[in-house]
Amino acid sequence: MQSIKITMKAVILTLFCLFSILTFGQKKAELLEEINRDVWVPFQQGINTDVDQLYIDVHSEDFYWVGPGSKGRIMDFNEYVEDSKMVMARRRNNQEKSEIEIRFLERNVKGDFASEKCISMFSTLKPGAETQTGYGITRYFLRKENGTWKMILQYGSTEKATEDMFKNAAKASEANKF
Repeated sequence: MQSIKITMKAVILTLFCLFSILTFGQKKAELLEEINRDVWVPFQQGINTDVDQLYIDVHSEDFYWVGPGSKGRIMDFNEYVEDSKMVMARRRNNQEKSEIEIRFLERNVKGDFASEKCISMFSTLKPGAETQTGYGITRYFLRKENGTWKMILQYGSTEKATEDMFKNAAKASEANKF
């Protein structure tokens, strides 16, 4: 009888732990899907369709951009918006087409705060030239503001990024991998 009580306690404890893990996993996946919807879909659409407002709207007014390396440039939200609009206008004037695809190396979220390490494939097509493609690693910090996820910090990395790393990284649709 004693062993049956111990076994029942073990089964109940195991089921409780499993339920807790599954519930936490679902919650995290749901939060990552919200981030995808609020940040990554419009961010990529803005670049890929050359609509700077889509791209800009995913950033908090408290946003900072930090360039890679110890001599990296730092821009606040207003400087970043001005720079982004200038870059996108130059691309439009030069009839350049840019595309970005973002994948994930790390995705962490707790409540209204998230940290994501991304690897991007960025391609540029200039008229009369071959497409140029490069890869980069960037760390993003996000927070939920008034029910919507926003970028608060983008930190460029000098870490080497390769096509193989990109191919092996998780797609936004694979939130369940984290």
